Order: sequence, then C-alpha cells, then structure tokens
Amino acid sequence: MDEAILLTEKGNVSEGPGENIFIVKGNKLITPPISDNILPGITRDTVMHIAKNELHLSVSEQSLVRAELYSADEVFFTGTAIGIKPIVNIDHRIIGTGKEGTVTQNIRFHYGQIVRGNNPRYSGYCTPVY
Repeated sequence: MDEAILLTEKGNVSEGPGENIFIVKGNKLITPPISDNILPGITRDTVMHIAKNELHLSVSEQSLVRAELYSADEVFFTGTAIGIKPIVNIDHRIIGTGKEGTVTQNIRFHYGQIVRGNNPRYSGYCTPVY
C-alpha cells in the first residue's frame, strides 16, 4: 500500500493524510509536535502512553526532517482507522530491517489489548456499547 507523508511549509515531516507518524531511534520514540500542523490524534496520544508506561521508552515531540525518516530504526503510522501500521520503506529506501520492528510490534500488541478492553489499567479508554 502506498501512502503519502505530508511536509510542513518549512519542509518538516507533518503526518500522513489520515494518520500521525512516529519514528523509533534507539530507545526513543519521536513524533512531530502539534506546531508542525498535525492533528492531535487520540491514537497518537495512546501510543505515547503505551511507549512510556508499558515499554518504558523515552518519548519526545520534536520537528523531524525527511532524512530522519530514512535513518530511523523504525517508522510507523497511527490512526483510528488503521491502528498501528509499520512503514518499511520510504522513497524506495528500506527502513531498519525492511520489516516491522520490535517496538512497533510491541506497541501494536498493547494497543490491540487496550482497544479490545483486555487491559484493565486502560479501561477508561473504552466505552461500553449496550
């Protein structure tokens, strides 16, 4: 599947057409700040909580230039419609190993547990439907 990565007027990474973007660099999760024209998504916020509280990763919001995507260990999109989706190549460049990375897998696992109501610590994230 092809998807666009949008840039700001200054050339910084912003987001996808309907998704927020994250990179993993070492033990750090990085996502563009709100000031880089992104939608402050609920899934984005949830991923930042998972990274901090479940995976004990450092999380920062900072402007990213396009080249930082190419050199990242992992890159992924987040969004209500797609959940957590790994990005394995950008502009025909392989990201990391060219496969979904461990951090992305772990975040996707925890996110799945949360949205299905299987993690009682996040029960406030779910609304029962009767």
